[in-house]
Amino acid sequence: MLRVNDRRAVVLLCPLVHDCHVASSTKIPTKKINGTVYPTVDASHLLWVKQMMDPGYFDIEFLQKIFTGAVPEPQRPPQFWMNMFFENTGVNL
Repeated sequence: MLRVNDRRAVVLLCPLVHDCHVASSTKIPTKKINGTVYPTVDASHLLWVKQMMDPGYFDIEFLQKIFTGAVPEPQRPPQFWMNMFFENTGVNL
């Protein structure tokens, strides 16, 4: 994905989720950070988060122009992260 200064290309993440981002969560399903194993997230998960949390700036046509390769289908993040989101925000997606 090309770096652009555009809200349509941004997903805000906490530092831990950012550290757990990988190119493919299928190939790398977990990541060990400070002795704790966490499920990873990839672009498909971030697209799902963007679509749910910032729908006014979710623009698949724009993303197709800046993505390297095909834009993946949005996919719900691992349940661990959904539970963490709920615990931290009270929002159940």
